[in-house]
Amino acid sequence: MSTIPANMKYEDALAQLQDILNELEKKEVSVDELTKKVATAKKLVDFCQTKLTKTEKEIAKIIAV
Repeated sequence: MSTIPANMKYEDALAQLQDILNELEKKEVSVDELTKKVATAKKLVDFCQTKLTKTEKEIAKIIAV
């Protein structure tokens, strides 16, 4: 996964992160594969954090009205 699709849902990103974690827990992963999985996980974590921050701001605006 090189980029996160613009229309990705938070739940889908979270599920992909869980899949990566499960793979790493179940078997040995080569160094090259580990590097790719960690890079993908980092992108997914960043996406989730951005999505949560945006949602928090939107909710704060709604409540403030």
